[in-house]
Amino acid sequence: MDSADLRFLGLGAAFNGPALELQRRVRPPLQPPVPLRFSGHRGLRFCTWNVLAPSYALHKSFPDVDREHLKTAHRLPLQREVLAQVDADVFCLQEIENSEQWQEHLAGLGYGTAFAPRPNRADGCLIAWRLNRLKCCGQLLVDFDEVLASQSLAPAVFARFARKNVALVVELDLGDARFLVATTHLYWGSEHEDVRVWQLQTLLEAASSFGHQPLALCGDLNLLPGGDAYKLLRNGSLDVPQRFQNVERFLVDRDISKAAKPLRLLGLDVVVESPEERLQRPEAAQGLRAAKLPVVTRAARERRVLVSASKRLVVRADAALAYFLDARDFERSLAQLCVDLSVDLGEEHFFTRCVKCNGRVFPLADTAQENERAAAFGAPGSVPLFTCAQCGQIYWFSHDEGSASARARLQVETLVKLVGQLKTESTGDVHKDTQDGSAEFLRNGGGRLRHDWKLCSAYEDVELQSEAVVSNSKYGFHGCIDYIWLSSDFCPQGRLQLPTCCQLQEDPEKPLPSLVSRGWPSDHWPLASDLGLRKKACGLSHVLEK
Repeated sequence: MDSADLRFLGLGAAFNGPALELQRRVRPPLQPPVPLRFSGHRGLRFCTWNVLAPSYALHKSFPDVDREHLKTAHRLPLQREVLAQVDADVFCLQEIENSEQWQEHLAGLGYGTAFAPRPNRADGCLIAWRLNRLKCCGQLLVDFDEVLASQSLAPAVFARFARKNVALVVELDLGDARFLVATTHLYWGSEHEDVRVWQLQTLLEAASSFGHQPLALCGDLNLLPGGDAYKLLRNGSLDVPQRFQNVERFLVDRDISKAAKPLRLLGLDVVVESPEERLQRPEAAQGLRAAKLPVVTRAARERRVLVSASKRLVVRADAALAYFLDARDFERSLAQLCVDLSVDLGEEHFFTRCVKCNGRVFPLADTAQENERAAAFGAPGSVPLFTCAQCGQIYWFSHDEGSASARARLQVETLVKLVGQLKTESTGDVHKDTQDGSAEFLRNGGGRLRHDWKLCSAYEDVELQSEAVVSNSKYGFHGCIDYIWLSSDFCPQGRLQLPTCCQLQEDPEKPLPSLVSRGWPSDHWPLASDLGLRKKACGLSHVLEK
């Protein structure tokens, strides 16, 4: 375009020099770390891919990646090129930001879309389907935090499981068969396997509302092959220890240390937050702050339920096992703790713990040395004597109403009676969702989870190999955390090959490099599977293909 043309457009005053050349911006070339290669036959193609949202494409998370290569302007054309090369009939995409832009682009390619935004987050999950092949008959958004809010849960339970994750289920019609596609981005972290198994169970229960249909569950599940969440999907059931049932081990907040004595009188293993641990708490115990607290870390390490009168403490995200004790009504709150945590109140356990140090109490040996030691404590010689194996405290029972042992008996009897009253009051309060495995799991802090989908991973044969395939590589972490799980109604016919550690390794002395790079737009690799759909007709099994 020369200056004469510019003057015609009303821009001539500024351009009287030599002719200008307007060049189209060159799109960066797609350079996958390994080829995007499919094996097997083309069928109805499903693809799942975490595209890496701009909000998470930060240099501090990818220190080995050039800052320019993390910018949306660089990555977006590459993301679109990946979609074009994979050419799936159904896309399940995670970490989608600017959803309107994505949906507009996919609509231009002939796809219908459904989007599930994460609450108070910029990204969400998206499902797209090829309109000339498939018709959407229904969709369901699963907001895991809303599911939690609909139940009456302890603050600590809600805080641990409320992670702002969502899932999306759509029902698609192939013409002479229907099936379900579900996608989600589950919570991460090796210490949050209980959160993931609950989220999976909740998603599968939600999918059941469509009736029993073929199901493809695709997404960034943040679970490793062989773990509990993997076993739940593969085996159809999982038994998780009920951490809020028959609780016997506690760690008591120092501010309510007086709760230790009555619980120890019941025979429970109760330790108290140390003065040093308490001193490190004020500055850090602010809601969900990430700062590590010794008392929380200790409770997790020793597998104790943390009992505290501080709501800020029990609702911390890292307080996996925590219970709020309302100190305003101390005795009733202690009794409610025994009810909520199904404490065993068998009389054989009473008075078997030292109220001073939490050590075990045993009958005193009938020796001259032990008798002399008991006499130093002022113990009478005509009654059975007991001693703490840890601190050596001497105990005996007295019929004197003013004695310490009589007061201890009265305290136990009063607490046991109050527990009985609370149980009687709650017998009519039967939860309506007792058949809901995910809800029961939350109330008990574990239990048995099960589903009837009979799922199998499309990549199971390579996921469990010693030389693991990689679907995610972020400097310092790599592994297979993305999946396509299929019910038995689907017949796999081909799939996109996944890279292995050996293919990505650049320097054996360094961690595996991040997948995101100049020629690749995400830290995740797409999974894609070509499928047939088995349809039973006239007693025979047919496979519907593209």
